[in-house]
Amino acid sequence: MSRTHSSTLVIFAIMLSACQSQAGTGTLQPIPTEPVQQPTQAAQPTPQPTRTAAVQATAQPTGIPPAPLQPISPENAGDLQELFKIHEFANTIAYTPDSSQILAGAIDRTLRLFSAADGTPGMVIRGLDGYVFGVAVSPDGSMFGSATSDRLLQLWDAESGELLHTLEGHYQDATSIAFSPDSSKVIGGSFDQRVIAWDTATGERLYTTVRSPGYLNSVAWFPDGNRIASGAGMGEVRVYDAHTGRWTRGMSAHTDWVRSIAVSPDGVWIAAGAENNEVWLYDSAKGWLIAAMKGHEGYVNSVAFSPDGSLLASGAIDGTVRLWQVADASAVTVLDGFDGYVVSVTFSPDGKQLAVASDRGYIHVFGVK
Repeated sequence: MSRTHSSTLVIFAIMLSACQSQAGTGTLQPIPTEPVQQPTQAAQPTPQPTRTAAVQATAQPTGIPPAPLQPISPENAGDLQELFKIHEFANTIAYTPDSSQILAGAIDRTLRLFSAADGTPGMVIRGLDGYVFGVAVSPDGSMFGSATSDRLLQLWDAESGELLHTLEGHYQDATSIAFSPDSSKVIGGSFDQRVIAWDTATGERLYTTVRSPGYLNSVAWFPDGNRIASGAGMGEVRVYDAHTGRWTRGMSAHTDWVRSIAVSPDGVWIAAGAENNEVWLYDSAKGWLIAAMKGHEGYVNSVAFSPDGSLLASGAIDGTVRLWQVADASAVTVLDGFDGYVVSVTFSPDGKQLAVASDRGYIHVFGVK
């Protein structure tokens, strides 16, 4: 789900005023790199990915349910088309577990829900004390979470919009938030370089990790609930014990800031988008660099795996979204034509939609009919 450091604040100021694919035909082979200084292989992905312009479909929400959609896969990703777009200055977006709604964290200090069928506006939660840098929906669907520039994480009742807990502990901007698979815990990352975990029922703080080597921009939970991950400065991705917060593994294949991370649905891979314009794929257990995916021409703000783990989406400040086949790290398709930076990308839990937020005030929703 953009997660920022100092240069992100520049991008954010603009908002207020308006992966090298290690392409191959076989299975991925690890490149033992602990630590890795620089990637040793670089090849443009082949064959060249297809391109879909977001501006080709500009229909506004009509209230009419769309045609049935197919799950997005490496085989049909080249047929993605824009279904509709929502006028919203969102910094970060997430789907509800049933794929029926999209939660957007906005620069106007609100959380807003939209129908994933046609973009119809729903509930609005107002009164957040800072700009929203991260949002999450609990896996059981009962809570929304927000991370904001006022250093706070907040939990909200998903049905009523009522504030449940204000989670304190960070002393700089909170950049990211993630719920545990069983919804019983939540973690937050911050410019203060730490991950903090809380109990979602009581709001009690459970632990605080050691500091990372730079602003901590993104956090994620492993699907088994036993590990968490973070992406921060100096190109470092860290893995921690989710029960104690103990740092268990570090991965660093470059020294550029990591802006976003994602853990694959099976927990095998960690993807990291960074300021070197690339997406890095790591073996989460061994810490090996598996592939460096190139193609973007600007910082990679957001990465997300498809629910079945076959695809990885990356969005960057070059105004494109690239989809990569995870099996061999090859480029599949490119979505372009966005008016501005891409700040957040996410798949719907049913795998049938890809939502893309840009800094020029739109959420674009794609699917394959």
